[in-house]
Amino acid sequence: MVMVGYDGTFEGLLSAVFEIYEYKLSQPSIVQSLNLNGSLFGQTHDVITHRDKSNRVYKKLKDKLTPNGLSQLYKTFLSEHKDIENVIFRYIAYTLASKASVENNFSNADVLLVQQTSRKVHREKHRMEAFVRFQ
Repeated sequence: MVMVGYDGTFEGLLSAVFEIYEYKLSQPSIVQSLNLNGSLFGQTHDVITHRDKSNRVYKKLKDKLTPNGLSQLYKTFLSEHKDIENVIFRYIAYTLASKASVENNFSNADVLLVQQTSRKVHREKHRMEAFVRFQ
């Protein structure tokens, strides 16, 4: 298992995804660099955010997903749930491996979790806007 550390930004996460494919890392586990603790038997790989690498991943996702799908992916990242980076990585890997659209394939656990989490973030955003509006 390889622990892949990134800086906590969305661009950093996309750079980490790029490097996982670039270096063909097996069984990656993505964590923020602040939480990157070396395990006894595992390896660590620290990723430096590169705009070019993240743009390449983003452009590929833009080809495979609808604008709503990209928005859901970003909202899921904003949720800051525990282990959400690995869910996003598996979602991206599933999207890239599939020829058809995966956004509505709710039989896949990661697709369902991304959709549910993005809805939760959207509802939270809406409530905060309403709260601020009436203060």
